[in-house]
Parts: sequence; structure tokens; C-alpha cells
Amino acid sequence: MQAIHDSVGMFNGDGLMKPEGAANVLEVLSQFSPNVRGKKDQVDLSKTYTTAYASKAAG
Repeated sequence: MQAIHDSVGMFNGDGLMKPEGAANVLEVLSQFSPNVRGKKDQVDLSKTYTTAYASKAAG
């Protein structure tokens, strides 16, 4: 329950993650994931993050 409460702010009223939320996820992963650590600046979020699926599902 606490994790859900803490993450609600990264979603818009329509349930889609804000672009800033995706950037925050990348920041956290760069600190804790060996697969991302040291590579954060190489990640192009426009190629890894989209709300297209969720938007289509909602429509």
C-alpha cells in the first residue's frame, strides 16, 4: 500500500505515467541496477517509454 501511495504522483489523472515519471525511473535504475549504472546518459527515453498502449486500451 505504501509503495502504491508513494508512486501515485508520477501518474496523470488519466492513469498514464508522466514523462517526468519515466525520467525518475531511469534515475533510480541508474543508481541500483548494474544493467543501467553508468549508462544513464546513453538511454534515449523516447525510444524506451511510451503511453501508446495504455492510451489505446483506454480508448
